[in-house]
Amino acid sequence: MSFLSRTALPSALFVLVASAPAQQFPQTTSQFDVTGIIQAATVNDAADALSGGTVTINNQQIVVPANTILQMPARALSWQQVFALAPTPWGPLQSGLALSDIPAPKQNFTAHVIGNRVGNDYIAGLVFLSHGEAQVSAGFINYIDYSTGFFRVGGQVGNPNSGQRVHINDPDGRFGIAWSPDPRFTIDEGNPTVRSVTGFPMGIPRTSGLDPLCPQTNRPIDPTSPSGFALSFTMPSPALVASGTPNPSVMAPFEVGDWVTYNGVLIDDGEPCIAAVSVIAKLAIFTAPGTNPAYVVIDAMEVGVGGLPVGAAGEATTRGLFEGFTTDPTRVVNMWGVDVNPCTGVQTLRDWGAASVDPGPPNGAIPGRWRFDSGKARTGGGGGGGARAGDGTPVRMPIAGTFLPAVREMRVELAGNTHALNANGLVTAAYQAPIYDFIFAEGAIGAVNIANNFQEFPFLAQGSGPLDGGPVVGQLQPWPGSVAPTPAACATTGVIIASAGADQTVNSGSLVSLSARMTRNTLGVSVSYTWTQLGGPAVTCNGASTASPSFVAPILPPNRPTVLTFQVQASGGGQTSTDTVDINVRGGTADTIVATSAVYRTSKRRIDLTATSTAGAGSPPAQLSMQAYDLLGRPIGVATALSQNSNGTYSVVVTGVAQPATIEVVSSYGGRTTTPVVITR
Repeated sequence: MSFLSRTALPSALFVLVASAPAQQFPQTTSQFDVTGIIQAATVNDAADALSGGTVTINNQQIVVPANTILQMPARALSWQQVFALAPTPWGPLQSGLALSDIPAPKQNFTAHVIGNRVGNDYIAGLVFLSHGEAQVSAGFINYIDYSTGFFRVGGQVGNPNSGQRVHINDPDGRFGIAWSPDPRFTIDEGNPTVRSVTGFPMGIPRTSGLDPLCPQTNRPIDPTSPSGFALSFTMPSPALVASGTPNPSVMAPFEVGDWVTYNGVLIDDGEPCIAAVSVIAKLAIFTAPGTNPAYVVIDAMEVGVGGLPVGAAGEATTRGLFEGFTTDPTRVVNMWGVDVNPCTGVQTLRDWGAASVDPGPPNGAIPGRWRFDSGKARTGGGGGGGARAGDGTPVRMPIAGTFLPAVREMRVELAGNTHALNANGLVTAAYQAPIYDFIFAEGAIGAVNIANNFQEFPFLAQGSGPLDGGPVVGQLQPWPGSVAPTPAACATTGVIIASAGADQTVNSGSLVSLSARMTRNTLGVSVSYTWTQLGGPAVTCNGASTASPSFVAPILPPNRPTVLTFQVQASGGGQTSTDTVDINVRGGTADTIVATSAVYRTSKRRIDLTATSTAGAGSPPAQLSMQAYDLLGRPIGVATALSQNSNGTYSVVVTGVAQPATIEVVSSYGGRTTTPVVITR
């Protein structure tokens, strides 16, 4: 072979290769489901409440469409709100959740994204953000600081400096002292996410003495348990509640020695702390059979959404699998899917059947647990198992019109629910929560990857109504599929949709302004407004017939926040629309307590105590209580209220008690003092 022939060979090969058919990567729409640490996150328009952006996990950039409503652990937010609500120094241009943010967050945050690859783009359909899907801790509570609401888990009993520091992320003070370093990762203010295993709401008392919303009397004494308090008990019927007895209408307090499971966001305010999203005590607290209030919770949800294309081999499911607990094992649990009008956001309930509850031994296993499987129908104990009619009769649930089309949230209620709130403002006998686990169709092994059927999800394809009373959430853009379905035809003219504005958190005694200026009016007529207070301590609303009335928030004791609920009615052109808003009022300023005399008379086993409070004018009188302690810091007896005398001082006489070493006096306004006891005959 000559040199010329040898040098000509590569050219010949090049011609042969170039003439072969070019290999194309398959560009069909195909499903993906990925979970990973958030490496980067962007928002397209920080001023647009419905803006999309991108999220990068596992080195894969994913498009987050406009109109995405994603799920945090206990809040649903738009993608833009994730940035807008980010605490300092991140928002509104950084999420504070991504490794690439400056400064980087103190922990890794996780994104779970389900979507479709369309062409060369990964486009999200469903997005879930969390502080780590499997990040859960557990241990005994070893210390509680009642003055701040912080508690310790896993350390030495009684040691305030050992164990993991935990505080409930509770911006409205529903479960204890109000505190929230990150409003995106809060507890659920409407459902008991801080609770016993059975679902009874629990909290950290706002004082170590008498907290009427979380009283010590809601934990009966049991010296044989690790905490000294009963681990399993039944609340009395509300008709039998008396002073000093447990009360099912208010929370039960956590105690030192309780075993708890908790999860939350790691923060550092001088010392590492878990801002808890959920705290669950290993307690079995029940309510009297057939009485209200009772409580129910959902622990697990799985919904099969079908979607297998016609003619494709593979697997699809439309089953519904749910389980949870209730404080009343005698009542049936009814279940619904929550459908949402894409234009107005009005919710309607679609019947998903019912399940009976495990009665416990001897006919069952775990009292209070309920389970539901749409594909089963069986009787007997063990939690009900299969689907049931409202009277508990086993049934097999139909698929069409039941679990399909898919919904964003489900709701459960105990039969006989009266749709009431307890004293803490929590919904009783009901629980509504987002669905985290959708089961999509799977294509056959060795076949082309199929697409997720997001076109069959109304809340993605059509929308889900106004966002916080503002812009209407429409179809995902860009659409995570090959062809976008027809969007909802929401009226652009001729409607009035009232908006009472976003919820607010304000200080005690401050001037508060309400606003209906976000009301949607496309009728071209003037709109009249009427504001009505629906809940909370009564206030005088100035300008109640205008778009922007105002009022002075009530003066409250410290650590005693409250919620004022207002409704605005917008009327014009023969149309009327209403909307509500919650104003969360923080507690006031703590008073100073001075114990002027604390004497124990050994001959009479009697404590004589006198104290004063500096509670300011314009506020109701302070309520003082005392708790005696022995030399080891253990409580003697129970907290006792002091009576206010005509000269403004407080006093109490307690007889028949062991000799104390110290006495703590606590005020309903947050003040407290501890004083040694003078011993005399």
